Amino acid sequence: MTHKYATTEEVRAVIQQLIRESVALNGDCAECLSPTPFATSKQNPGGSSWAVAVLPAAIPGCDRVIFEIVLEVMSEYEIRE
Repeated sequence: MTHKYATTEEVRAVIQQLIRESVALNGDCAECLSPTPFATSKQNPGGSSWAVAVLPAAIPGCDRVIFEIVLEVMSEYEIRE
């Protein structure tokens, strides 16, 4: 699987954009903030080597929506320092 390479901030921006565009839970999660990704030495299920520490969701149910978005982005992006 070929990943696109991006900085931590670029990956965070992609996640944030997908959160804003999400219509899950009737669009209630659109104002949630993106978690901040960080590089790691372990490969995640998406095949890239980065993770997020905490999913910042204040609205019930949005943590799952954000988690699914993060998994999607993990399958597409690798962080370059």
